[in-house]
Amino acid sequence: MKTTTKFLVLLLCIGVSSSIYSQSPNIVVIIADDMGWSQVSTGATNLNNPSDFYETPTLETLATQGIAFPQAYVNGANCAPTRAAILSGQYASRPDNNVFAVNGLNRGGSSTLLVGPSQGISNGEDEIPASAITIAETIKTSGYTTAHFGKYHSGGSMSNSPTDQGFDFNYGGGSPGSPGSYFASQSGGVWTFHSKIGPELDPYAAPYTLSESMALAGDSSLDGTAKHVTDAMADAAIDFMNANNTSPFFMHFSNYAIHGPWGQANARPDLYAKYVAKNNTNPSQMGHTNIAQAAIAEGMDQTISRLVDYLKTTADPRNPGHMLSANTLVYFISDNGGAIGTDDNGPLRGMKGEHYEGGVRSVTIAWSEGLLANTGTINNTPIVAFDLYPTVVEAAGGTLPTGYDIDGVSQWAMLTGTNPNLNRDAIYWHFPGYLIDSKRDQRPVSIIRKGDYKLIHNYETASYEMYNLITDIGEATNLLSGSPDNATLTIANDLSTDLRNYLINISAPLPTFRSSGLTVPLPEIIQINPSVVSCVEPDTYLALWNFDVGIDANDASASNNDPLSTIGALTYDTVDFKEGDRSAVFDGATKIQYSQNPGPFLIASMSQRSVAMWIKPTALSGIQNLFEEGGGISGVVLRLNGTNLESIVRNSATVSDSHSVAFPNDGDWHHVAVVYNGGSTSHSLYIDGVSAASSSAAPSSVPTHIGSGGIGGVQKKDSYGETANNFYTGKMDAAVVYDFALSAAQVITSGCLPDPNPSECTYAVINSEDFESGWGVWSGGGSDARRSSSDAAYANSGTYCIRLRDNTSTSVMTTFNFDMTSYEELTIDFSYYCRSMDNNNEDFWLQISTDGGANFTTVEEWNQSDEFVNNQRYNDQVVIPGPFTATTQIRFRADASGNSDWVYIDDVVINGCSTPNASMTSTTMVNDVNTEAEVQSETQADEQALEEEMISKEDMFSIYPNPFGNQIYITSKQSSDQNTEVEIFNNLGQSIFLKSYTNQERIKVPTQDLSTGQYFIKISVGDTIIQKRLIKM
Repeated sequence: MKTTTKFLVLLLCIGVSSSIYSQSPNIVVIIADDMGWSQVSTGATNLNNPSDFYETPTLETLATQGIAFPQAYVNGANCAPTRAAILSGQYASRPDNNVFAVNGLNRGGSSTLLVGPSQGISNGEDEIPASAITIAETIKTSGYTTAHFGKYHSGGSMSNSPTDQGFDFNYGGGSPGSPGSYFASQSGGVWTFHSKIGPELDPYAAPYTLSESMALAGDSSLDGTAKHVTDAMADAAIDFMNANNTSPFFMHFSNYAIHGPWGQANARPDLYAKYVAKNNTNPSQMGHTNIAQAAIAEGMDQTISRLVDYLKTTADPRNPGHMLSANTLVYFISDNGGAIGTDDNGPLRGMKGEHYEGGVRSVTIAWSEGLLANTGTINNTPIVAFDLYPTVVEAAGGTLPTGYDIDGVSQWAMLTGTNPNLNRDAIYWHFPGYLIDSKRDQRPVSIIRKGDYKLIHNYETASYEMYNLITDIGEATNLLSGSPDNATLTIANDLSTDLRNYLINISAPLPTFRSSGLTVPLPEIIQINPSVVSCVEPDTYLALWNFDVGIDANDASASNNDPLSTIGALTYDTVDFKEGDRSAVFDGATKIQYSQNPGPFLIASMSQRSVAMWIKPTALSGIQNLFEEGGGISGVVLRLNGTNLESIVRNSATVSDSHSVAFPNDGDWHHVAVVYNGGSTSHSLYIDGVSAASSSAAPSSVPTHIGSGGIGGVQKKDSYGETANNFYTGKMDAAVVYDFALSAAQVITSGCLPDPNPSECTYAVINSEDFESGWGVWSGGGSDARRSSSDAAYANSGTYCIRLRDNTSTSVMTTFNFDMTSYEELTIDFSYYCRSMDNNNEDFWLQISTDGGANFTTVEEWNQSDEFVNNQRYNDQVVIPGPFTATTQIRFRADASGNSDWVYIDDVVINGCSTPNASMTSTTMVNDVNTEAEVQSETQADEQALEEEMISKEDMFSIYPNPFGNQIYITSKQSSDQNTEVEIFNNLGQSIFLKSYTNQERIKVPTQDLSTGQYFIKISVGDTIIQKRLIKM
């Protein structure tokens, strides 16, 4: 950074005098590139998981003599993010960092569900801006001489090279992320390194001398051969220390090793030959098979040895009688996980580029011969690489810059033994994009590690994973899968609350949906006591046995009609089911008893009963009881008898009514129901929501029956008089019992079946306004509402948008009157951007008036920290249910604190949903500017444009409304002879609805039992999958 004023301010933070030199330790930060957690020969840094192939004796010695940190992390899963965080001291979400990944956040192709935000600096490079106050700039204010060596990768393209950002010397650092080639080459008699390595290292590019060869290889084999850049970096560092050890120095020694390129051409010949021989005689059993990388790693280890030996053998001019090693902190880290594969990081899951542990755990060691306490130990405190910034500043006796966020925590008191606690509650990662290739599959996530637990929020599915890293370091068991217990949910609730708050507080940029441009929502807070949600309705169950995870054969309703006894063993199928997350499998020798005398469940007298369930019989042979209650004298039975489905309602030994109808012999799932109403003496049998048999001769009541009731077989004696077990063989799901007679429509909903005759409305555009040519149908309220090209930076498209500020009667934008009487509901789609709305009481509203503007009702409000963060673009949609009037107005209103609090509204589209009989041309706008004909023409053009846009975005389906209420409609836009599978997931990623539909152009999904909140719907037709976020209001 070349901002003189800012640097002078930093200098004023602390006086620089010669007295500091005798107090301030030298600091050497060493970074290894792409070194996996287990690619070292020490076990101290990796919970005793050392490599059986790579040899790093110097690191092994430093770990033994210093402090090893097996719970150490880096801030990013690849090179640039870690370096940017170390240099800036900040999380990537800070504007003075903004580096989340290498080469952008959209390395997943052009068809990903989400799109990552832009990152880096204005030219697109993965670099920190010149405005960042780097660790080098800050430590310089304490009188340090600073030098960078090797890979920089965080600056160099826009006045942000190492010497622009606080380093007095730069040896080789620039924008590139790899060395191109590790060896120097000769051209015209001049030896230089590859163009990706800065020319400052070229003075050290001359071939090896005989003495260098003897020191490094132990023989003359390197004499006269090309210099390896790792050795040249050591040469330069030793020269730097020799020239600057009379004052404190800070070395940022960033190796190119062990990043690619690999192969024999990039490994020192003596070391390559060593590992060829080792691979032949003692190959790795851990998958560590890259011979060249092993040679490069040991070469780096030798370079570190040379630096440490220099410190141990060189007298300290500032501390007579001591060597430099007594007053020098050496801090070693690796910048991310291994790059070849997961074996580099075993037993951790993942690799470089991924945010599982294998991508973000770091080989980390602190060493000194005179500064540290508790040397020779392993410290299991979770730490992060960007802790180096405040750590070295505190060690130097310096002061952190004011008005500049530092997210790291100083480790100095812990390293020196004055305080073993870091007083940090949690560590966070935020990666709002994609890195997908043949080896990696990283999608947008936000992550928190707190204590022993790590919680991952996946933005594509709005779902969570949680792992106990102490008992499950390989992240193999997601504690939130299935039905987690309350203890687990309590932990998840705490972590999800902290994660959401972190993202809000740091204004983390979020990805957007590719199809709509909508910003993904912030992670939901995991609830400790989630309600049981089923698509089976009505929800006034007498019993619901849905066999889901955590429920098994128990009653999922609040009635608690659980099994009394079970003969045989019930198993479950988590793949083939109709509701929830699994079905029950009856093996032909299992039945479950749910009632016995005196009851009252399935015992008491009754005059109405409904029983429904999904079944998938293995075979249609013999008698197979599905449900029964009562006994030989009175009761109800639903059963299969050969190829028929049968039911009986019995009042006495002589009074009964029964049905027998053919059951589909296709081996597939079918929904069956028996409905009895004594009041109308009706008795009906349904298959797949259609009445298959009915009568009006049923008994008027069923008296108290002392026999047992249950499913899967005859309990003792049923109302057919059967006493044999008559076990059912096949699958069963969503078995439900009601104490009233279901209507025909309710039979359909009890099986989560689509309504065969849904009542639907059709959406069309009423008005679309981008404000480029004026206010359109909108008008401003006065001085606190404006349309100006000065606000172009905050427009979603074009040059103009509407700015609202303050909270006065003029802080509004309002439509003229619309005749909305033909519409059942409206949707308002719009884009917004907020600035300086900096407290929780500042918000803006969407309102509606049905009396020509005399009174307005607030439909929705957007609050700072809840729905939005400042300085970020959002696209949103609001659904307004009818009825409406001929004098309907829509209004946006700001509810801020003053003239310097703004919300910018743009691209407002008003859609209306009308029944097929309603005429779209009846929509009129009443004002003194536009005629009805003009409005109709404009509306029709907008309708056509929207239709074309929707077809281009959603080639197969329309999903509406969103937000939704009691149902979701899915309309197919293309004919297909393939089944359509619809699945809905809750916020934990649990499937709560799954159904396959055959040849249906319109699908209605019942959702009235879903609680308000966020869901994800997945629609699958063959190989085509469509996913969409949905909100239940």
